[in-house]
Amino acid sequence: MKGVKVVSGKYFDSITLMLLSQKIAEIPGISEASITLGTAFHLHILEEAGYDCRSLSPNPEDFLLAMDVEGENWAFFEQKALELLERPAKPPKDLSEKDRLYTSLSSAIVGHPDANIVLISIPGRYVFSRAMEALQSGLNVMIFSDHVSLDEEKKLKTYAHEQGLLVMGPDCGTSIIRGVGLGFANHCAPAPVGIVSASGTGLQEVQVQLIRRGAGILHGIGTGGRDVQEAIGGITFLDALDQMLQDPEIEVIGLIGKPPAPKVWKSIQARIDEARMKENPKEVVLCLIGSKSSKDKASSYSCADFEETANVIAALLNQSQSIETVRKDLIQHREQIKIQAKLMGKRKGSLRGLFTGGTLCYEAQLMALPILGVVHSNAPVDPQMLLEDPLKPCGHAMVDYGDDAFTQGKLHPMMDPSFRSKMMIQQGLDPNTAVILFDLVLGYGCHPNPAESLSESIQKVKEARGESVHIIGSICGVEEDLQICSKQRQQLESAGAIISASNAEAALLAASLVEVDPL
Repeated sequence: MKGVKVVSGKYFDSITLMLLSQKIAEIPGISEASITLGTAFHLHILEEAGYDCRSLSPNPEDFLLAMDVEGENWAFFEQKALELLERPAKPPKDLSEKDRLYTSLSSAIVGHPDANIVLISIPGRYVFSRAMEALQSGLNVMIFSDHVSLDEEKKLKTYAHEQGLLVMGPDCGTSIIRGVGLGFANHCAPAPVGIVSASGTGLQEVQVQLIRRGAGILHGIGTGGRDVQEAIGGITFLDALDQMLQDPEIEVIGLIGKPPAPKVWKSIQARIDEARMKENPKEVVLCLIGSKSSKDKASSYSCADFEETANVIAALLNQSQSIETVRKDLIQHREQIKIQAKLMGKRKGSLRGLFTGGTLCYEAQLMALPILGVVHSNAPVDPQMLLEDPLKPCGHAMVDYGDDAFTQGKLHPMMDPSFRSKMMIQQGLDPNTAVILFDLVLGYGCHPNPAESLSESIQKVKEARGESVHIIGSICGVEEDLQICSKQRQQLESAGAIISASNAEAALLAASLVEVDPL
């Protein structure tokens, strides 16, 4: 028996919500449980899962307790669940001084007088005052939270610029300071590389590809995706670029993200051109994916995807191969991937991409579009290809399950892979699906074993459909990550997935495996 209860007057953070959902699901007699914010989209998700929400009208700040229970006595299990909500888990009392928990930002600042950065991960409506308090205390700020207004972001970044500080974010998932990751990041040995990125998973993908080529990153400054929009003006992106250009430890600079607003792009170009005129200029590698205007110049290289970016940066560091040779080798390798697709056998139907990384989803679309012509998405390259309902993709489609609509009041899918795993089964069992494409992101902040539930879903799909569907993935991770990349790969391959060396390669293979009708 399925039922939904609106819970008002309480607040829980995303991690507490996940833990509470797990504890409630462990109650004997409850087969499924979830707690989410009462947004219209979460109501839609529950309705698609078979819950009757027609009589509900929650406020967006209310919580929805959804459960599937044995028998007809839903009220009995509701009471059991509500008892758990009244006493959520408390932090341990025997913490060391190093791990001490503070009750306010001001007390944490006093307790750590040598700190120079504050990481903020709280509901968006509370971010501005806390971030401004940190800036006024002379601290840089990384804002992991989303749902912060553009006006507040502009005010914070303008003030930070005036004080010689950086505001990374809002919605900044990844930053790296002296090789140490903040937010979502992979284990990394420092190298004389500095990255400025308006994309969290884009930064991670370049970081991982560099590590696999014997390199690394010293600093990776995440800006948040909106920073390069005209409304913000690229304040953090430009300030971080200036710092990289002046840093004597940095030899090669990478600039990553979706195409900036024209005015912001002109400012970035002006900084790069000015730097090129100096004696012994630093090498700059740009990967503004989807941009068609950039061309190589002296000490400045333009790349189309994250794998090419890592290849070029590694070549500049090692100086073992020319950039021309590196690019030629990559083109030849990708031609071999297309040949591999023919040998594997193409399938008639649609390509479905199930992503946890927003910019990985965007990059995959760019790789697939020249082959498939049209790829719909909830985060499309072309606004005309916007998915009407990301829970019901049609035709060739790629869904970013890390999009704000999915994560309001819920953990990001890189932390809680359960929903994406359910979608793997749903989309995989659809007879119209020919190929499934997915990413798996590892590292600090991510789920300790994300391949486990995903592999179970892949296995169910393969058992039901056999060789009528191809399942292609890539892993954004390294062997030194907590999750151990090789173990994650082994689980996925044992379940029937084919794992490519990069997100771009996986997208190319997946698109090439779809039988396209001739015009």
